[in-house]
Amino acid sequence: MLNERLINYLYVMLAGSILLTSILFVFTLNLYGYLTVQTINIEGNYRVSQTEIMKRTNLEKGQSSLLFLDSDLEAKIEKSPWVLDATVTKILPNSVSIRIKEAEIFCLIDSGNKNLKYISDSGIILDNANIEFGLDFPVIIGESIIEPELLEYALSILKISRYDPVLNFEHISELNVNSVYGITVVTTEGVNIFFGFGENLEERWNTLKKTFLFSQNSNIKQQFIDLSLKDKVVVKYDL
Repeated sequence: MLNERLINYLYVMLAGSILLTSILFVFTLNLYGYLTVQTINIEGNYRVSQTEIMKRTNLEKGQSSLLFLDSDLEAKIEKSPWVLDATVTKILPNSVSIRIKEAEIFCLIDSGNKNLKYISDSGIILDNANIEFGLDFPVIIGESIIEPELLEYALSILKISRYDPVLNFEHISELNVNSVYGITVVTTEGVNIFFGFGENLEERWNTLKKTFLFSQNSNIKQQFIDLSLKDKVVVKYDL
């Protein structure tokens, strides 16, 4: 019985010694900066600033690298409309790596009072437009609150035009969105194309391409194209 108590006592002492040694070891490493954040590397951020990322995470140099959760920091960073995905990695002993995947600017939207904002291809408002990030994008112009269905239709028109050889994305100046009349596309050459509301977009687009090709081959210019009528297209030419 005495030997058994002695063995249990020695086990407890050994476990306590190991625990105390581990605590002292970690404390010493932390004290000398081996387990504190000394380097923060941020990659992939082109439009969301490093300052904004640091504010969202509250990361600071000198902070213990053992006292934060990666998933929590990632969720905070992804609250920025620019950020599609964020990955935060602790690189022991004293570094943190943050990789950002940003949303791309798809076009501009006039949210009222000539307040232009960038918008992604999924319809997310990103930020105020500025010269630094560029202003050479098609502009969606409409009422103060654009109906979601019409906005989706406008974005679909831009998507289908993006790589089209006949009427390219770059040749679209603006899209006027109206809850009563639908969508009118204005090209950089001043041609107004009335799409109406969101039905049979691919069919209407193919009709539009044929109309443009006919005009090019005939060396005439259109002023107005109405694609909203069923099974027909109305074209006004500049003769």
